[in-house]
Amino acid sequence: MDSRYTIHQTKLPNNELIQCYCEAVRYGCDPYFIRILADTITDRGLAIPELSPERQY
Repeated sequence: MDSRYTIHQTKLPNNELIQCYCEAVRYGCDPYFIRILADTITDRGLAIPELSPERQY
């Protein structure tokens, strides 16, 4: 089953959402969690940050 979840804006403001996404990628968090963050960023009309290789480590 392919469900799609997003995070409500009152629970995580845009700036914190972007920061959370960057940190999740950087620390190699669960890919499903990263997908939820990415879907939320997209749904809010924001751009998913391009992370450079040196920023991921």
